[in-house]
Amino acid sequence: MPTIEAQAGGVVYVAPGSGIKDWSYGIDLVRKWPQAEQVYDRVLKATGVNIFSVCERAQTEPIEEPEIAQPAALGIGYASADYLRHNVGPPNYLMGLSAGEFTVAAISGALSLEDAAMLSHNRGRFQQEVAGGKGGSILVMHHRGPNNQRFSRRIEELIANIPGTHVANYHTPLKTGIGYLHSAEEELMARLDTEGIRRVMNVANLNFAPHGPAVERAQEMLSNLFERSVVVKNATVPIVANKSGRLMQKAGTVKHNLIWQTTSPTQLNRGMAYLISRGVEEYIDIGPDKAMAKLLGDFVALHNIKVLTADNL
Repeated sequence: MPTIEAQAGGVVYVAPGSGIKDWSYGIDLVRKWPQAEQVYDRVLKATGVNIFSVCERAQTEPIEEPEIAQPAALGIGYASADYLRHNVGPPNYLMGLSAGEFTVAAISGALSLEDAAMLSHNRGRFQQEVAGGKGGSILVMHHRGPNNQRFSRRIEELIANIPGTHVANYHTPLKTGIGYLHSAEEELMARLDTEGIRRVMNVANLNFAPHGPAVERAQEMLSNLFERSVVVKNATVPIVANKSGRLMQKAGTVKHNLIWQTTSPTQLNRGMAYLISRGVEEYIDIGPDKAMAKLLGDFVALHNIKVLTADNL
């Protein structure tokens, strides 16, 4: 099979995963793009998740249930991409972080919107069922310096012999995510008090430790659901895979990655390094909360790229 290679220039739509706090864009988008309401209706019919209700509820309390947050973010991202295609321009590439990979699979046509919403809803439900209340997540911010690109390896070494911990996200040269079981929290926090770490953000009350062994059974359940009821097609737009950081477009490759990224660390750092090395300079965050724009800020500081947000276009 020939390798897909990115071409210099071009635009990437990027979709967030979990951890969204501000959902107001979901309402604002409908005001400027009424067609978004049709997308929300389709998500509602496929999952029972009412995106309007999610956005309203989020004004007074956090949306913590993954089976609600994931399909809601998917619907907003899909409608946002539709708005951009018609009013700004189509993407040359797509990239989604964690659950956001289901969003871009739908945008690319690899999955129907209904199947993508159903899968993301059940993915969140499966994760909650098998590991709910058992874990947390830490975002480690590295110090800037000549060795920051390699510091994630140092973090791997620090946590290697702590049971119940794993690297969940290779986010940027300055940020690495760690998933952990509650039993490992005290030792893990002590181990991360070391030279080279600028700051540690601990989210101790996650529903589950993401992208690791705690959700292996959820991955099996998701795989079974794919086999029973989902048709995957070739993507019409190349997708940067979470698992490998390289482009994918064939149906079988997309399906494999959507299943296996449940337990595999996300590789945003690798995917961005690849795109930047190929001269891709413009990235548009299509999700609520500007979550991806904030994360990609590290790459803006280190490279000559432009990051925009859909709500400002």
